[in-house]
Amino acid sequence: MSALNNRRPFFFPGGMASVDTSHPVGYGKISRNFGCSFVCTGTNGLVSLMDGQVFTLSGSQVFKNHGVIGPCVGFLTTGAYAYLGNQSSASVSATTAAFIIVMSAYNVGGGGTGYMWSGGANVGLGINTSGAFLLYDSGNVNTGIIVPIGIPFFLAISFNTTAMYAVGTNLITGAVQFNKAGAGQPAWSATAQDFLVGTFTSQTPAYFGGYVAAGMVSQGTFLDWPQLMQWAADPWRFWYPGKNKLYRHINAAPPLGKPRSSIPMVIG
Repeated sequence: MSALNNRRPFFFPGGMASVDTSHPVGYGKISRNFGCSFVCTGTNGLVSLMDGQVFTLSGSQVFKNHGVIGPCVGFLTTGAYAYLGNQSSASVSATTAAFIIVMSAYNVGGGGTGYMWSGGANVGLGINTSGAFLLYDSGNVNTGIIVPIGIPFFLAISFNTTAMYAVGTNLITGAVQFNKAGAGQPAWSATAQDFLVGTFTSQTPAYFGGYVAAGMVSQGTFLDWPQLMQWAADPWRFWYPGKNKLYRHINAAPPLGKPRSSIPMVIG
């Protein structure tokens, strides 16, 4: 680890992006049909860490190398989004999702919310006109997490039909916001949906209004409160385990029987 990252543990760690097999939502908890894990690789766009597939881009995106979150893509104009197709084909009663973002503006999406992700017409994650982190699951649910414009954030949520937990880490200060009192949410329907980043299926050509560096969704996975708080204290671990302040085994072999999927970072 560099001296810079020792002083700034919440900044982009650099190095090789991969699937952290030791993470609670690591390899085996995300499959191609029930979620995705991805990072931005500069001007090459968003790349799935599960199979190396590059997201299809629509509209006009803005790519930059941000000083805190590294390579990221901005969805800042009408009709700008990225997608993988047909991500969910079965009913699921739990979901865990996490994103690393920085907002440029509020109130740019349809209905006063800019959505960073949508899993179809009935579910998505966004930021509203007050900077509140919202879950849309057959209606907007306010997590209580506030994301200021221009401040890089790690956001994570995990919910099932009986509980909803949410956290947000300021990646400059390390301060953590949290909500562990959320009500359970309805199960997803058994319908194939597109995995969209930067918009919401039913509200295109609405757009997000911010930059995305990394993200993941694991349908059918629920993290308990201690697991989510542990992740909030170590946000980059899931996508960059080799450069993480807790996991320094850069060249370590993956656990027996669990292949490591990795791609090189290309900063454009």
